[in-house]
Amino acid sequence: MTKYTRNHRLGLMPAEAKVIGSKDRGFIMGIRVSNWRTYVEGINATPQTLFEDIAEELEARDIAGLHINRTVHKEGGLFSRQRWYLVVQRQEYLFRISALPFSRGIILSWFLEERLSLFWRFAFVVPAIGKLLIRMFRPDSFARIDRAWAFQSLVHGVVLDVIDEHCHVSGVRDQLMDDDSPLLADFHGRALPNGQ
Repeated sequence: MTKYTRNHRLGLMPAEAKVIGSKDRGFIMGIRVSNWRTYVEGINATPQTLFEDIAEELEARDIAGLHINRTVHKEGGLFSRQRWYLVVQRQEYLFRISALPFSRGIILSWFLEERLSLFWRFAFVVPAIGKLLIRMFRPDSFARIDRAWAFQSLVHGVVLDVIDEHCHVSGVRDQLMDDDSPLLADFHGRALPNGQ
């Protein structure tokens, strides 16, 4: 029997933990906007095959300013194994898509980040002045939330389409349901319900 587990609502972290990098060292790269993960059992596909299919489907959508590449990150410390990610970027938003073989299936996940310029990286490190600058010049706006949501919806839809196709080819019953959408966090840590 095909089993399916999902933890799509995990990963929304407190505002302090959402910052990517180390505040103590002044190394901040961006803000985690949202993430999603699922386990698909019985699928006969390698991570590289999934990455190729996702990249091909995204390129077919002809999205202006879209950049797709692959990168390697260590799983942990200096001597840990390396893991491949498909990186999809458009404007200030960046997806890191991961596919990890596990047991008789694949754990598929993605993280959506908003990349920060050097000035805003510095502003996040400075306690009082930084918060004031952010509230004055980088407030949460409908436009920023809409851009993040639109990019997230598009890439997430492509990921789900590719999983569905591989499930069909592998003869696995469709494991994805209608509530596969992740939560989108605003940029100060409060969760926004889908559709708002």
